[in-house]
Amino acid sequence: METSKKNISNGVKLIFGLGNPGKKYEKTRHNAGFIAIDALGRNFSAKGGSAAGGQFSIFNFQSKFNAEISEGMVNGEKILLAKPQTFMNSSGQAVKAVVDYYGAPHTRAKHIPILFGGAESAEAEKKAHPLKDLQTRVSAKADKIEPKDIIVIHDDLDIPLGEYKIARDRGSAGHKGVQSVIDALGTKDFIRIRIGIKPLDKLGATQIPTKEFVLENFTKEEKKIIDEVIEKICGEIESRVLGIKK
Repeated sequence: METSKKNISNGVKLIFGLGNPGKKYEKTRHNAGFIAIDALGRNFSAKGGSAAGGQFSIFNFQSKFNAEISEGMVNGEKILLAKPQTFMNSSGQAVKAVVDYYGAPHTRAKHIPILFGGAESAEAEKKAHPLKDLQTRVSAKADKIEPKDIIVIHDDLDIPLGEYKIARDRGSAGHKGVQSVIDALGTKDFIRIRIGIKPLDKLGATQIPTKEFVLENFTKEEKKIIDEVIEKICGEIESRVLGIKK
């Protein structure tokens, strides 16, 4: 179902942008999720304490959990931003690792090896790597990440360029990155922000295999449109999810 305003609450703690790591892919259509999460981080950092009730720390992306992580306080709510570094089709591995580490024991039904430190369980990782750096700034007791508290931002070839949709508890519709997250968490009950990349003209991607099309860079004109859409998405997350007043 498509979400209404009441479906999105201040309980959200984790926001993922899906994409592929590395400069080769950073401007591609498939990396719309990464582009969006970077923009959201910049917005939070630029607004700083005044927008976040005086308790917001500047976001600096770090490689942890096979994902780049940024965290801060927004209106008294702890928020984590994440960019999986597993490549798109294995995004769920990074999502699962982060979710397991910060709580949500009910998501551990499926065994997916943690891809860092040689640990094969979240419990072993906790023993091998005590809370430090990012972790020392986050209260393990206070963190309780559940699937319904997760937002996943990603590209969507079924939605026209210049548009986006917010959904919850829906299937992947063939998006392998999203399906990876669903498989890893064992649920589809999380919020998704679907960024349209379908060409505005009627031919567009039909002339190019989908795999090639999504891995091409945005054109200059497309990038301008995408940036405008992402700005709207950032505003919606800030106001409807985090309660930041404009």
